[in-house]
Amino acid sequence: MLLKYTKDELFLMLYEREEYSPEMCALVEEVLREYYGATEEELRFNPDSDSYIEGTLGTRDLLLKTVAKLVDEKEIIFYSGEKEYEYDDFSTHEDDGHCEFSFKYQGGFFYANASNDNVDVCIETFCDYYGLRHKKKIAMMKEAANRVNKDMLVTVYCAEDEKESCVAAYCAKSFLFVPTIPGLEFYLIHRLRRIMKAKRKFYSIMEEQEGSEHESLIDSQRMLRHLKTRHLKKTNFWSNNINDMDDIKKTKTKGTRDMFLETLENMGCPYETDEDEESERIYFTYQGEDFFVDATNNSWHVHVWATNLEHVDLYDIDEFTILRKAINEANLNCATTTVYTIDEEGKSVDMHCKSTFVFPPQMPYLESYLRVQLNDFFRTHQILNTTMERMREQNHT
Repeated sequence: MLLKYTKDELFLMLYEREEYSPEMCALVEEVLREYYGATEEELRFNPDSDSYIEGTLGTRDLLLKTVAKLVDEKEIIFYSGEKEYEYDDFSTHEDDGHCEFSFKYQGGFFYANASNDNVDVCIETFCDYYGLRHKKKIAMMKEAANRVNKDMLVTVYCAEDEKESCVAAYCAKSFLFVPTIPGLEFYLIHRLRRIMKAKRKFYSIMEEQEGSEHESLIDSQRMLRHLKTRHLKKTNFWSNNINDMDDIKKTKTKGTRDMFLETLENMGCPYETDEDEESERIYFTYQGEDFFVDATNNSWHVHVWATNLEHVDLYDIDEFTILRKAINEANLNCATTTVYTIDEEGKSVDMHCKSTFVFPPQMPYLESYLRVQLNDFFRTHQILNTTMERMREQNHT
């Protein structure tokens, strides 16, 4: 039965092993070894495989090791329920391969969520909050979040805290974190700086709306000045690794764009390239849905969009409100970012999804990896539809 699946499809089953029985997963691994010649080293890329966890560091342990190289270990705090643990005490804590921890880097306070049973990590930082009675300020925060989400590679979302009777805004970034990515410290620094850049953009938009300097920005700058000297030596790692990245680009045989096109062909996805020779855009179809991607051979990152997923009338206040709340709900629960744009000529509000992720040609099983990334668009769209329908029903009761 399993022989009808391709090698990449079998590896995808291992990535999503929680949906299958242990016996089925063991059989999949056996087929990969016997019929496709998969080595134990290849199987380790599956984060749920015992050989992966034993043979190399799991994702959580790898992230902790990398963070510990960038910051003082005393500034890493672990959370388990309402308890907190310092870095030295964490090894004595009952370990299930998953943890949530916070740390400071270059004046920013970050909160990380990682597991040895997953290849993705999520890191976020707090932006701002207002009490529930400040409806105008909350509306400004949501508008600022949408504008950041359209322009940046980080998701800003708002969450209501019933205990504190407030709505808070956060900047979050989910990304792949595996040993096969070269220069992991450089890679992590890049993402932390990207989160802080999105946070500064959020503050800038809030200032623009308020017509005055945003108070939280002043506090952030004061903290940055206070910690800048302490982190100056460690941040030199950024420049030290640029040469390593250049060496990697020189040695690879194919660039990210070329490999993305090859992967689309292997997946049977029809695609077209932009007629403009200077454009890096690729239009393609996956499982009946249309996407476009901006990919270049000079960068590991690709930017994938699915546009015009939903529309509501610009002047239908109730529908516009529902759409904005659904977008926030999706951004809270999905790695894919959702934004809205206003088409004044068409008198509509349109909803779009985007995702930015690394696509290094050296990484194995790119087909399975790309399927996982694209499938999150469908999950996001489903959450959007479900949320909007639920809220419409609530409004009619």
